[in-house]
Amino acid sequence: MNTTRIATGTAVVISILAIGTALHEAGEARHATAALNALNRKIKGSSQSSGAAAPKPAEQQKVARSSTPETGVDAPLPPSLAAVGREAKKYQDRISRWNILARHADLIAAMKLDPDKLARFKDLLVAKDEAESDARAAAAVNGLEGSPADLAVRQAVEAVRSEISTLLGDADYQRFDDLTGVEVMNQSMKELGLAGAFVDAGEGLTPDQANSLSQLFMQQQLATNDRLTQGASQADLDAQLPANRKLMLDQAAQFLSSNQLAALQAYFDNDAALGGALKAWGTGLKAMRASTEKN
Repeated sequence: MNTTRIATGTAVVISILAIGTALHEAGEARHATAALNALNRKIKGSSQSSGAAAPKPAEQQKVARSSTPETGVDAPLPPSLAAVGREAKKYQDRISRWNILARHADLIAAMKLDPDKLARFKDLLVAKDEAESDARAAAAVNGLEGSPADLAVRQAVEAVRSEISTLLGDADYQRFDDLTGVEVMNQSMKELGLAGAFVDAGEGLTPDQANSLSQLFMQQQLATNDRLTQGASQADLDAQLPANRKLMLDQAAQFLSSNQLAALQAYFDNDAALGGALKAWGTGLKAMRASTEKN
């Protein structure tokens, strides 16, 4: 299984994951809300007749520049203070490394690598996550989102993945690829609330159940990606979704209890209802925006 066909991280996965049909409508509503809020702020600002004047563009730029997290000041740092900053950054980077390795603890343990490979493998896992994070930040700064941002992230991560492939060899890299897919899907289920749906129903997933369910979602993800490659539209995918979910429920019955299956069905039903509500919400916001711009 090639997880580059799935995604390089959770944020990409959930954009077309079978358990997130409301996400497309949520994105539309979010953009409409942001545009409406920005327009309202502009109108409110232009209607104020008293109080301090709104900052000019140059003043806004100076404020942003003087509050950067690197220094917090606009003037050059004295050498002694710069040295203190570098020392603090060293400790901060160590915490960041530990956080990344904690997220990948199960994957690292499952790989069962020899000590001569393990240290370098951990370094490359950290480098991969940092490359992804840096690429996402750069994409956001440059106004990229959606597919262009995802492409930038994949390109940034690909070089590190190539190094991991060279280190591990074909067989171990294939195992790493498969385990990475399961890891990403497990994290997606947590972030999208699916894992919590089972907890709320009184019967959380065991690690084995979570992995099995993640594998089902990966299969659906790959099938969806293939359909997109073949030219399927969003409407085509939406029309196919009920059948996909029915198939997943049938397959999940092999490892989930009846109570857990009911929780999965409830999650699907809630997501479908949320998608419909968000679609109506987004349509209403667009109408409000159009009306406000005319006035």
